[in-house]
Amino acid sequence: MSKRKRDGQYVHEMVMRQRSGAIAKGKRNKRAEGQNRTVFMRAFQSSASQLCQNTQRISVTDLETRGPGALELLSAQPELSSLPEKLREFCDVEGISRESVISIVKMGVLASEVDWSSARHLQTVHASPDIWHQPWFDNVVVRAPDGERSKEWYGQLRLLFYMGEKQLAFVRWYVETTPENSRQMDILEKYGCQSLKWETRGHGASYNVIDIQGSIIRQVYVVPDFSKGDTAGGDGVVGFFKINPWKWDRGVPKNEMWDNAPERLRAGAVAEPDEEAEEDAGEEEDGLEEDGQEE
Repeated sequence: MSKRKRDGQYVHEMVMRQRSGAIAKGKRNKRAEGQNRTVFMRAFQSSASQLCQNTQRISVTDLETRGPGALELLSAQPELSSLPEKLREFCDVEGISRESVISIVKMGVLASEVDWSSARHLQTVHASPDIWHQPWFDNVVVRAPDGERSKEWYGQLRLLFYMGEKQLAFVRWYVETTPENSRQMDILEKYGCQSLKWETRGHGASYNVIDIQGSIIRQVYVVPDFSKGDTAGGDGVVGFFKINPWKWDRGVPKNEMWDNAPERLRAGAVAEPDEEAEEDAGEEEDGLEEDGQEE
């Protein structure tokens, strides 16, 4: 066989493989789109947060003993070795028995409570070390145990999973940091951006298991605060962060500093909620209102 013919066969084979790969990827994307649409509709129809149903089953015993079924997951997220203990604590508080197997998912849809609308607002959240080859862990506002709206906690979703019918999340906690007086506040804090750092218990990070339907209020946008040094939060180093309170808020900030700000800074403020009420109602009626990205 001539060299030209061999090269031609090689190119043909590579083209066919690439085409097959593209077709397979397209089918996967189509399936993912259908799953996302399904979980959105379930969240809209129930007015409750929902997890997607494309699950990976993991034995809780394997997590405790570093068994073969959990090695890959633990290598990507070592903190999940504490999940069995935290799950046991959750079950004790709820008065239910801990099941031996959990089903892990990568994303869910929150039916969020927001200040600028009486209707639930749908927000996509992710919790996985590998979404499109990148880690993606969203942050949420969690209702304090006493149920008071004025007392809100902040956490990062580290895992979303089913235990039987219950839809749960493994959360790493932040703690608010507040300057002693206004002179110690930086410009972002003066405009209402709450400062956070990782909460610690003993020598490690602070985690808990929570019910996504009963505990999570809404998604929140948290960014690293590079002005305060290291933000990795690993190996005993506490990371520092800021909340952007207007990322998904359609209301005008209620803050004395904002009220006194120059007009040019306030010119880009989003309209008051009542001016967009009709638009919101139409979007939420379709069940497709979303703040996150589709997986």
